[in-house]
Amino acid sequence: MTEPQRCARCARTVTLRGRTPEGRICSACCAARQTGTCERCGQQGRLVGRDPEQRRWCGRCRGRHQRGVEEDRWRQEVVAAVAAVEPGLPEGTVFGVLAETAGSRRALRWLAAHLAERPGVLVEGPTSTLPVLDRFIRGLVAVGAKVLRVVHPPCDQCGRPMQPHARRGRGWVCAACWARTTKLACAECGGIRRIALRQPTGGVCAPCLRRQRTKIELDAVTEAIVVALGKVDHGLDRRTVAATVARVAPGLARRRQLAADVVAANLNVPTHQPVLLARLVAGLHGYGTTALAASLCHDCGRPVTKIGVGGGGVRCLPCASQCPDCGRLSRRRNEAQCGRCRADRHRHRGTCGDCDRAGLLLDEALRCRACRERATRICDRCCGPAPLTRVDDERLCWSCALRQRVDALLPETDEGPTAVLRHALLATANHRTTARWLAREPVTGVLGQVGGAGPAPTHESLDALGPSRSIEHLRDLLVAAGALDGEGRTIVRFEARATGALAALDAADRRVVRAWVTWRLLPRLRRLDEAGGDLTNSIGNARASLDEVIRFTGHLRAHGRGLRDCTQADAEEWLIRPGAARCKVIPFLAWAAKKRHLPPMALPRPPGRAPAAFADPEHRRAIARRLVTDNSIAVADRVAGALVVLYGQPLTRIVGLRLTDVRYEQGRAIVTLAGYDLRLPEPFATLVGDLPVRRRHGVTDQVDTQWLFPGDRAGQHLRSTNLANRLRDIGIEPRQMRGAALVQLSMEMLPAVLAEVVGVTPSTAARWTNASGGSWANYAGSR
Repeated sequence: MTEPQRCARCARTVTLRGRTPEGRICSACCAARQTGTCERCGQQGRLVGRDPEQRRWCGRCRGRHQRGVEEDRWRQEVVAAVAAVEPGLPEGTVFGVLAETAGSRRALRWLAAHLAERPGVLVEGPTSTLPVLDRFIRGLVAVGAKVLRVVHPPCDQCGRPMQPHARRGRGWVCAACWARTTKLACAECGGIRRIALRQPTGGVCAPCLRRQRTKIELDAVTEAIVVALGKVDHGLDRRTVAATVARVAPGLARRRQLAADVVAANLNVPTHQPVLLARLVAGLHGYGTTALAASLCHDCGRPVTKIGVGGGGVRCLPCASQCPDCGRLSRRRNEAQCGRCRADRHRHRGTCGDCDRAGLLLDEALRCRACRERATRICDRCCGPAPLTRVDDERLCWSCALRQRVDALLPETDEGPTAVLRHALLATANHRTTARWLAREPVTGVLGQVGGAGPAPTHESLDALGPSRSIEHLRDLLVAAGALDGEGRTIVRFEARATGALAALDAADRRVVRAWVTWRLLPRLRRLDEAGGDLTNSIGNARASLDEVIRFTGHLRAHGRGLRDCTQADAEEWLIRPGAARCKVIPFLAWAAKKRHLPPMALPRPPGRAPAAFADPEHRRAIARRLVTDNSIAVADRVAGALVVLYGQPLTRIVGLRLTDVRYEQGRAIVTLAGYDLRLPEPFATLVGDLPVRRRHGVTDQVDTQWLFPGDRAGQHLRSTNLANRLRDIGIEPRQMRGAALVQLSMEMLPAVLAEVVGVTPSTAARWTNASGGSWANYAGSR
């Protein structure tokens, strides 16, 4: 440590920090020596050096200069990337569009970094996932760009290239799929609906949000009416006025009109008032107020204390007397009956003989107007009343229109894929939707080929039609009906996607990544497919790993290097970036280093999944009791929830249950799970017999299925992620509940028995036993 000495300037005995020609000085004198007037901004402050023009400047000016240099570099990188794709676009025009669409420093930095990490994004897309890039591309297209265009990412649900609405996992979903699949419990009404707004108390659906906003506006209008009336009569009670206003004008439109009438009227002088205002004043008179002037009768001119509305104005009860025929207060002065009764003198009003509604105008057949119009809509074929559509100069109901289109495409047979498709199309309850789907050109052509009007369709011919939800739905129907072979189709689609993704890489990098996909990813997927396992999660993980490897190679190419030039520093710099997906590149780097495509490097192990906290035993018992007694829960959710909560089964195994896995012996239901027969207690033994459950009564539901939990697509089971979302909607967190069930079962069974019952390996069962704190090592001795 430096010993205290005398400062050469202030003469204090302190620790010295700096040197001058006079000697060593303290830290205070050092700071005073570096303080002065900035020659750039003219402010007094600490000086940190000189600018490029050799003028002394402060730290603020130096920071602004450095930020400006950095922003200029980012702009040059963006303009250079655009010039490489669109050389005919003037550089000044690009700078102008960049200034309009990426004016902030953060947006400019994000845009430059995005283009550096993904060199081909301007051509291949997607360009609409980053908002600043989307604005930039749209601005360039508006000023005359010919090559650049807006490229949307394919939706993970429907596969269509659409404007991204929300991120789901590593992909994007469009607004339509988000609205169709994302539904949660509303914090206001409790219904499972799409959430329109998230509040601290929970999500709120659109109807509840509209009701909240309407209530807020109603309260604001009521407060304005209360304030206006308080200026006339200071003794009015605010609660009394608010209750009277709500009774007189319950709706928002009427309350707004009432507020306008209150503000415009002179309530100190008796006059002819509007109807709503007259009712409000009459209601307040009933509470004893006298400062507000009552409305005058439209006929006799006397103050009105009790309102009788008739003839378009405010009248007292003697003037607005009751009609002797209908009994309503609608008869005008000197009239024998009201206008409605006079108009109905030559009509027949009564109860409709078809719909049983009273007080309607009837025809000679005692039918109201709606039933009369409905009776005239008769189908030309089935002669039944129904909504009609015109098909080949015929007015047909949608059921007959669907049958006509199916007959034109698929001839009537007794067996084969044509019979299966024909039965599924005709048995659907959604006749209108199915008929419109069959009218689409690609669907009509493919079904015509199935019916014998051309060569049989293949997967290659369907792929040539382009990505479309209609085509994918048709493909699933053809596979389920037996017209197409669906064996290994999921792996084939992954290979096709991988081939398209690798086309953007450099030739040397493409060879390495393609070898990794061919010899590492695909063999695992094929082994799992041959074993009959569920490929949904495995395919998703393989796609995510491949995407991350492509991003990593693009990052290296942006810095002028390839995979063979990758170093330990490059791998560490990529892995320390934020985002859990960065670690998905570790298996590829380890494989490439082992095969000597990369130099040897030390890599961390991929992080495992964070362990979930086990559910409380009391909470688990409450959930199990609810699954037993609550009949409002869907049958499929009750059975799946019981397998998770009571037996600790994973969702991937539950969704893979087939109809052949359930059998009955001596009146008890037995479910085969992982080779072990599980006897279900009541009421689940009865509920499992009701599976599968039809949900939409569409074409997909009419095709015979082999799954206990069928999905939205024909011939495929429910995805485990969708089942997890459904269980969360009824209060079951699958990981926590499964962990709690395994802990409880491990305390009641030997590890070998637990492994057989739950379907895990003996080592896994032993780990669960150790985690639960139970040890069976001394079981035999204690017995």
